[in-house]
Amino acid sequence: MLTTFPPEDFKEVESLTKEEKERLEKLKHYDLELSGYMKIQATRPQTLAYALTDSSTSMDC
Repeated sequence: MLTTFPPEDFKEVESLTKEEKERLEKLKHYDLELSGYMKIQATRPQTLAYALTDSSTSMDC
């Protein structure tokens, strides 16, 4: 997944439309709250493999 984040310069962010600002808020929510699995897989995929192998929940899959 490729995401592009807004520049640090607040002047550029102020010029965005209401819809664009809403999209940025959704992107921020995704980045902070919903992308944990992706981040772990990108940095330490084996960690999840160990957890899934040792977990009784993985037997249900």
